[in-house]
Amino acid sequence: MIALASASISFTISTTSIFLWLRELVSPLHHKIEELIHCPWCLSHYVSLFFLAIFMTPRSFTFEYCSYFILAWFSVQGVVGLLHYVYLRAYEPVAISEARRHINKQNKK
Repeated sequence: MIALASASISFTISTTSIFLWLRELVSPLHHKIEELIHCPWCLSHYVSLFFLAIFMTPRSFTFEYCSYFILAWFSVQGVVGLLHYVYLRAYEPVAISEARRHINKQNKK
């Protein structure tokens, strides 16, 4: 569930037009933040880390817990990578259509 939520949230924020205002707002702050906000893979690391930190509250910070947390984080990221592939393939026709619409709009000016 964390992988699905992380993939959906990071893809929505970094790719779709709904959050274009946020990307334009955050991009001028620093070039690394601009890379982060435009890359669904990069952003998903922080989103999944946030969710894991909330849902995997430790009883104590032991070596075993830290090892398990890191293993869970990268396992989630593996699933997120597969989900991003599916999302990008599904979103490809929409992106092509959006690009054509943008080009036609520019040509009319």
